[in-house]
Amino acid sequence: MQSLQKRLFQLISGAPPKPIEGKPRISPLQTVRNSLDVLGLSDIENKLPVVIHVAGTKGKGSTCTMCEAICLKAGLRTGLFTSPHLVKVNERFRIGGKPIGDELLLKNFNHVWKVLDEANKLPAYYSFLTVLAFQIFASEQLDVVILEVGMGGRLDATNVLSKKTVTGVTLLDYDHMEYLGDTIELIAAEKAGIFLKDVPAFVLPQQPGAMSVLKEKAGEVGAPLQEVTPLQQGQYKLGMQGDHQRFNAALAVALCQSALGDRINDSIIRQGLETCSMAGRAQIVQKQSIRYCFDGAHTPQSMKACIKWFESLNAKNCC
Repeated sequence: MQSLQKRLFQLISGAPPKPIEGKPRISPLQTVRNSLDVLGLSDIENKLPVVIHVAGTKGKGSTCTMCEAICLKAGLRTGLFTSPHLVKVNERFRIGGKPIGDELLLKNFNHVWKVLDEANKLPAYYSFLTVLAFQIFASEQLDVVILEVGMGGRLDATNVLSKKTVTGVTLLDYDHMEYLGDTIELIAAEKAGIFLKDVPAFVLPQQPGAMSVLKEKAGEVGAPLQEVTPLQQGQYKLGMQGDHQRFNAALAVALCQSALGDRINDSIIRQGLETCSMAGRAQIVQKQSIRYCFDGAHTPQSMKACIKWFESLNAKNCC
């Protein structure tokens, strides 16, 4: 694993290139497509089963994890690609609800690295990991693949797929503005880049300007768009804490119902949402007499949600 880490560090070239006025940001999509071609995965869309693709500023990781939990309760074999990882890179690639083991990771990593290195087609860090995810998922017998966008959507490496089953957009906020734009409308336009013709798109309630752009972009590509209403208090028992998770859970339910149809029912949804958890998201860790509360909030809206969650714990004398 040390060799793997050293080689991955070779691919880190710092932050993505900033946009030059009058020129679009360099897209990794062609690089990813070229890498897939070299690996013999030019038809990657036909090698993947149901594909759920989720963009957004806050909550997309939680939403993807809830989708995974619902699918697992339906007896489906899942593949989840998410970012970033907390401890080990294995966490980014989940099969059947668990991070893949070192043996499976190394087997696929060494194959992808060798083929791309010999062809002088090694992409940058995140694009390489995305290609690696497609290699892993294509070689496994999966029923559902869930992809979390890394940043933005339109130019994100995961957006290389020309076929998807359903797409979703979580709550939008101001983040990565040097790359995505400094207005909520510009950010929304980047997120809407994952929409495809005739592929259902589900979005959470947004600021008026953002929602207007999402609707406009969906109309331009011919993606049927539907706004999702947050779950009511107590509608489902959620394993993931925080009132804001009602929004993410509602989107996860809509995505799974659209993608899976009669393969899931209310009982499966209920079980999935109740048992779902995610490290670093409203997480409580008890160490002897000390209780630690963790959350990865890093935008204005998510910080407010984190504060609200922590205050609710204090009110219940949980922390």
